[in-house]
Amino acid sequence: VAYMQLKDYPQAVSALENAVKLQPRHKSAHYNLAQAYAKIGKPNRAEAETRTFEELHQVDEETKPHRRKLEGDPEDLRARYAIAQIYAKHGWIEEALEQCELLLSIQPDFAPAYVAIIQLYISQKQLQDARAWAQQLTQVQPSLSSGYYYLGLISAELGFVDATVEAYQKAISLDPKSPSAY
Repeated sequence: VAYMQLKDYPQAVSALENAVKLQPRHKSAHYNLAQAYAKIGKPNRAEAETRTFEELHQVDEETKPHRRKLEGDPEDLRARYAIAQIYAKHGWIEEALEQCELLLSIQPDFAPAYVAIIQLYISQKQLQDARAWAQQLTQVQPSLSSGYYYLGLISAELGFVDATVEAYQKAISLDPKSPSAY
């Protein structure tokens, strides 16, 4: 920013590129980098940085009311879960996982956090990790059919036929009206 004020835009670009390498989600660094690129005549890069800034700003705006709730109560499960869902929606996998793990540190049997973690790992094709979390869910919430459903789904994907059948049968026994396990 100091280089921008001195109108030394090439130096500003260099410093800001380093900043976004170190903190890829630093919203103002992307904004300033867009401005610096525009000043040195790189409109395509300026436009790309502007889009990144806008995406980061969107996430910031979506999470803002929930972050405010967490300022008053860091253990507010609904607010933290909402943030995890927003991060997941935007593809911020690490941040979503971090929020889910914080949820579980607050309430170790909070099933929605387990389901979110399982879904995140499935989306990343990390099926062994997803399966391990599904198994944990069946242990902390043994009467919840969704843990067994996910365990069956993932086991099928991994080619574990017996485990798949067993998990789906357990899901059906817990929730015979749910069509998923059938």
